[in-house]
Amino acid sequence: ELVPPGILPLLQWEQGYLAFIVLSAKHVISVFMLLIMVMDYMKKKFIVERLILPDILIVLSYAWIIFSDLFVSKRPDISLSFSLLSLHGLVLYFFVRLYRSRWNNFLTIILALFLSVVLFESIISFQQFLASAPVGKNIESVLVNADFGNAVDELAFRFRPIGTLEHANELAILLAFYLPILFTHFYETSFFSYLIEFIIGIMVLTLTLSRTAWAATVVGLMTIIYFFEKVLRKKMPTVASRYI
Repeated sequence: ELVPPGILPLLQWEQGYLAFIVLSAKHVISVFMLLIMVMDYMKKKFIVERLILPDILIVLSYAWIIFSDLFVSKRPDISLSFSLLSLHGLVLYFFVRLYRSRWNNFLTIILALFLSVVLFESIISFQQFLASAPVGKNIESVLVNADFGNAVDELAFRFRPIGTLEHANELAILLAFYLPILFTHFYETSFFSYLIEFIIGIMVLTLTLSRTAWAATVVGLMTIIYFFEKVLRKKMPTVASRYI
């Protein structure tokens, strides 16, 4: 409880202002993944690879967040709790780095997972947008109307879909990560299915009204186009009927 009841306006914060710190299945899975890595290292089933630049940047990013929580945040207990719950992403990254060479069709499996996530979140988000509210599915994190429109640049009468997440901005961040990856694979393969799902994801990203995610996605897509066009000298593919 960050603010007790009776201080903030009753119409918006009847129960006060709460911060939900949630342990989910992904955290349990990440603990087992970490144990597997430690056990395999002790049994010398793999040799720790030399750190590359992405490894260093990712570790520094997480270290900077933890440092800020401990020495800058006014509520380190709250800030640190949320940051520690995000460490499953770091565990997943190094798990994939260590074991990817042992999996057949690794990239195909990962890409299929990304496609599934985007399509699943898009279906839920379209349903929410049409209903202008969460649709009551038990997979939704929020089952009441999210509180939007308090900022000076927001419109209170515009519902922003949230998918299975807690806020429209979280959904937008998720899509801003996946969509450039889908666009890259469309550039490489010209598969029509990648393009269709990319367009669906862009539509949902637009509905979230998350301007920062829009900007991040545009920068990512422009970087990809520049790399293919100027560095690899590969033109953007045309979609023919044989790819359908």
